[in-house]
Order: sequence, then structure tokens, then C-alpha cells
Amino acid sequence: MKKIYEKPAVQVEAFVAANYCAGECGEHGETWYDFQCDAPVNGNYHYWDGDFDDVYWWSGSRFSPLNPATNYKKIEDYIGTTASYLGQYHPCGITHPVSSDNSFYFGFVDRNNNERYDEGEGCVVWRGNNGRNIHCTTVLKHEDWEILKS
Repeated sequence: MKKIYEKPAVQVEAFVAANYCAGECGEHGETWYDFQCDAPVNGNYHYWDGDFDDVYWWSGSRFSPLNPATNYKKIEDYIGTTASYLGQYHPCGITHPVSSDNSFYFGFVDRNNNERYDEGEGCVVWRGNNGRNIHCTTVLKHEDWEILKS
């Protein structure tokens, strides 16, 4: 029997990260969404780590995508009504996995610093898992949010 040398070959497969829901995804009737924190700012306020703009929200605009009593709400229903100052915002650029059990609000990023809603400033506000962080997306219809697969 004759031995033949074969050069070792390595097959490399690229790792592509996928979005997923760990643990209890989908339990208790909840759905998980990709919430894109990407609403733009003009940078009326400057800090060491970026430009910020004020965010206002309509506190009565709270909705949950799976709650039939609130998921019909639209930003147009609140334009012209008094909005409350929420805080300053800078887009983190992260797509957060967010449960439909969370609260979302309609509001606006005050890019021209006039303390009222103007065309194109609308956003959906999510206050993060601890309720204090401000995250805003310009995807105003929750039906357009990408649903995560478990």
C-alpha cells in the first residue's frame, strides 16, 4: 500500500450573528420586536459624547402593540395637543430586542428647538428596560417593526 501525502485543508465558515429571543420569548402572549434607536438629532446641545436634542412626548399616547384597546393609536391623533418634556436624547444606533409588554409613547425629537412638534420630528419613544433611558425610532407604525424569531 502506497501512502500519499494530502495537504491539510481548513474549511472556514463565516459567523453571521442572528437576532434571537433568549429564554421566555413568546411566552405569556408577548411578542419581541427589533426597536431601532435611530431618530436623528440636529445637536442643539453638545456633550462630551455627542449631540443631543430635547424629546417631548404625549403622555396620553401610551400604547402596547398587542393590546387591542391601545394599538389603534396614531401619532396624528396627538399633533397639536400639549406635549410634556421628557429629557435629552442622542440616538444610540442600537437595535434593541423589546417586548410587546413594554410601554411605548408617541412624541417628537425637537430638532429645531422650538418646543413644539414640526413635520418630520415624530417618533415612538421607548424608555428602556429600566424606564429611564430615552430611545426613539422614526418607524411610527408598530406593524412595521421587525418581529424577532425565537
